Amino acid sequence: MSDLSYPSADLSLACRLERAEAMANAAFVEARAVVAPEVGAAWIDVAGVYAMFEGVCSPLTQTFGLGVFEECLTDEFARLESFFEARGASTSHEVSSHAADATRQLLPARGYAPIEQSVVLIRSTAVDRREPGSRIAVRRAAAEESAEWARRALLHRRRGWAPGCRGGAVSHC
Repeated sequence: MSDLSYPSADLSLACRLERAEAMANAAFVEARAVVAPEVGAAWIDVAGVYAMFEGVCSPLTQTFGLGVFEECLTDEFARLESFFEARGASTSHEVSSHAADATRQLLPARGYAPIEQSVVLIRSTAVDRREPGSRIAVRRAAAEESAEWARRALLHRRRGWAPGCRGGAVSHC
């Protein structure tokens, strides 16, 4: 059987993945601003942190890359907080295991607990020889399943993420 351990990634890979996630979400926020301008969707970059607002209850209304690209200290936290406060949203941080120590130490001092702690793990792409009888199967969705996949993804967004809203009614999501 192959080695199924998951070593931690280095800072360079973590930065690339954090930025890819942030850029994808920024593109979504920009699209939301076009199709639903009344939401006030917007994002800013503060010391490499992408702060996103896509609605008070949206799971995208948070920061990405906090303390990974640069230290995020008192002045930067104040700018991020002002961005969210101006839109009536609470400030929420996703925090990478690669975030600068000074940034992570400021979180509890400013009254925060991360909403998610990201740990980037890596794994060989070599063929995995699992024991027979494994109940996990992964496959590419067939073209005729695309409508069902989209329906379930939308349902997950509405029902899976919205109940975790930290400051408003689900109907505002």
